[in-house]
Amino acid sequence: MSKFSPSYGNPKTGVEIHDAHPDNVIFDKAGNPIPFDVLLNDPQNYFGMRDSALSWE
Repeated sequence: MSKFSPSYGNPKTGVEIHDAHPDNVIFDKAGNPIPFDVLLNDPQNYFGMRDSALSWE
């Protein structure tokens, strides 16, 4: 990962992860990346998440 290009996307789902530079990712004992403090864009609701930015209830 590069601090100069910290965005990644999945063309099939449209899901994008932004601000995923090395300082915002840790790795578990098995070497799997665990992102934190990243921005998730899920335009097709792939993860079944509600966009809280659009609802002010």
